[in-house]
Amino acid sequence: MQSNIICSRCGTINRFRSQHCVNCQAPLHADQAGEPRQNNKPSITPIHPNRRKLLWGLLGGGAALLFGGLGVSKLAESITLAARIKDFPSADQWAPFGWSADLTSVAIIHPAEKESAGARVSIWDYGQQRITRVLTTGPLTQEIVWSPGNRYVLCQQAQEAEERYEIAVWDVQAQRKVYARSGDRSLYFQQAIWSPNALRVAFVSFASFEIWDVALMKPLLKQPVCTKEKPALTLRTLAWSQDGRYLALLVRRTQSAPEEGQDHWGVRVWDVARHEVVGEAFFDGKFTTAAAVAWSPTGQQIAAYTDNQLHILDTASSRAFSISKEIGSDCSFAWAPDGMHLAIAYKSNANIWKLDVWDTQQQRQLDSIYRGQMPLGIRKLAWTGDSSVILAVNEKNQLEQWAWI
Repeated sequence: MQSNIICSRCGTINRFRSQHCVNCQAPLHADQAGEPRQNNKPSITPIHPNRRKLLWGLLGGGAALLFGGLGVSKLAESITLAARIKDFPSADQWAPFGWSADLTSVAIIHPAEKESAGARVSIWDYGQQRITRVLTTGPLTQEIVWSPGNRYVLCQQAQEAEERYEIAVWDVQAQRKVYARSGDRSLYFQQAIWSPNALRVAFVSFASFEIWDVALMKPLLKQPVCTKEKPALTLRTLAWSQDGRYLALLVRRTQSAPEEGQDHWGVRVWDVARHEVVGEAFFDGKFTTAAAVAWSPTGQQIAAYTDNQLHILDTASSRAFSISKEIGSDCSFAWAPDGMHLAIAYKSNANIWKLDVWDTQQQRQLDSIYRGQMPLGIRKLAWTGDSSVILAVNEKNQLEQWAWI
């Protein structure tokens, strides 16, 4: 078994394959190898604080020492919390309007401008802590949707007085509209999901879904969810497999007779090329508005959540297992790029926010990350490309970073 590496500058434990310290970015060398990690506990990845946040951290800790006598540990905790959070612009002036999948950027908008003809969407870069681009989109009806790689965003724009809509794709770097299609209310959608190669987009409604060619801005497929064989299905959301060959449809199945019991919800796997369902699994429970589905990067498993239930479905056997018994009404999750680990943020039945990491192959929880004195809920989750850091957007739209070492 290869050892982890302890940084000689700051003492942080790093993975043996790391070239630079995840904490201070100092280069790592073979002679810095330490003892193998024994406890599987993650550590916080500090982010270089700006002066304002560091000052408030020092003042907060100083006040604790002066008035509350909480000790040096609280001072250190205040500085650490200030250092590992990337800020969001003033909530009084800006509202989030769509995060990139990697959580490095978020579209923001002045709430008063959302439906105006001159509505502008600004792009906030968490790393640079500033607005980097501005798109003059016009009135918007849905959050914008980022393409993989963050090159494009898709917007739904409305002209309510004329009952007309426009679906537009913007090039973020060039700050210009590159593709668009206008039409009647048939262009209205409830959700849009980009394919992994950013060449197609799936549009979701309760009764059907469509797959569009982005460059042509026209549908390649219009597929109703209800069929003669399955007359009582409604669609909540969907997810693309990493290779773009399949869709995971999160659906509700309503019982035809009350005596048959409660509704069921489940996952249907749709073959995009063959236009047919190739697998499905259903679960007992109500179908709530809080629902999500995501393929693992390897394509071997699908995570699906609704009705306080999170299930992992094996795509080969269509068998599933429940991930946790105490997940409450709010839940976010994200697959690590290695396809082995799933980060789950949720409010437990005891109203305590938790951030867990699971090994879905072994069907076991690896750890529950302690977030310090952070009562804020988590809205979004993602991983860095090397599966070493978990990114979390909290209820204040700040970006937290947690090293998974």
